[in-house]
Amino acid sequence: MSNKQWGIPIALFLASMALLFYYSAPPTYSSPSFAITADSYDQILIDGLPQQITNVSFSHYDSSINIKLEDKQWIITNHNNIVADSTYIYNTLVTITDSSIFEPVETTQDLASYGITSDSKKLTLSDETGAEFSITLGKIASGSQYYVHLSYLDSICVIDKYHFDQLSANLNVWRTKEYLPFDIADTSEIVVVTNNQSHKITINNVDEAYYATSNTLSEEGCNTFVKFLQQTRAVEFVTAEATDEIKSMYSLDNPLFSITVKTFDGKSTTVNLVQSPYTPTEMYATIVGTGDIFIVPTF
Repeated sequence: MSNKQWGIPIALFLASMALLFYYSAPPTYSSPSFAITADSYDQILIDGLPQQITNVSFSHYDSSINIKLEDKQWIITNHNNIVADSTYIYNTLVTITDSSIFEPVETTQDLASYGITSDSKKLTLSDETGAEFSITLGKIASGSQYYVHLSYLDSICVIDKYHFDQLSANLNVWRTKEYLPFDIADTSEIVVVTNNQSHKITINNVDEAYYATSNTLSEEGCNTFVKFLQQTRAVEFVTAEATDEIKSMYSLDNPLFSITVKTFDGKSTTVNLVQSPYTPTEMYATIVGTGDIFIVPTF
C-alpha cells in the first residue's frame, strides 16, 4: 500500500468543520472571536494543516505513543521501532477526520473550564512537513459525550465518548497483532516440536499453488499448522519485558508446542506456546529471543 493510499484528505475535513462552525455556532454569544473567512481558511491550509498524515502521536499524562509511516509501514518510534497495527491506525484516522462526529460549542474562552489541561488525552496528526493539528479531550459534557478542543480552529466541540474511549497510551493497543508475519511463498519449511517429537513440514510450490507435506504428519495436521500461522493474531499482550524467570512462570521454557518458521533467505523465527490454565480456548505464547508474552487462540 502506497503512502498516497494512506493519506487522509484533511482539507475536506477542515472545510466541513468550517461550515459546521459557520452554520451551527450556538446563539449564546453574539460576537465570536474567531470567524471563518476565505482568507483565514486559505491561510490555515498554508500554515499548518496536514494534507497527508504520516505521523500520529497520542499522549496522556506521562505516557505517549509516537508513530511514523516509513516505507509503507507504520512504526512506533518511541518503542524500539516495533511495527504498529495498521488496521487500528487506519480506523482511527478515518473516524477522527470525519467532521460529522464533532458538534461545535464555541470558540475557546477558557480551556480549563472544559477540563482541558496538559495531562489530558491528546491526539496529534501531522505530515512530513511538520504541519499538524491536535484534538484534546476535556471533561464529560453529558452522559454520552466529552468536550474536546480542536487546535486548528481553537474551538470547543462535543464528541461521542466511544470515539475517544477507544484511544489509549497503552503500547499494546497500538502495536501490530501480527506477532509472527508469515508468508507461505517465502517459507521453506516449518518445524513443529511437541511431546518431545519433531515434525518437519515442507512447503511445496507447483505453478504458484502452495501446499504442505510431512513424513510424520497427516495432510490435515500440516494444514492445521499452516492455517494457524496464516490466520492467528494476538488477542492480548501480557508484557513486552518478560525475563527468563517470568517466561518460566508461564511454562514457556517447556512449551506444549514450539513452531519454527524458516524462510528461503536463511532466517528463522520460533514461537513457543502453552495452554492457558484459565481459558481452554487460549494459549500463552512468546517469540524466542524477545520479551513478549501474549495470548493467542488455540488450534
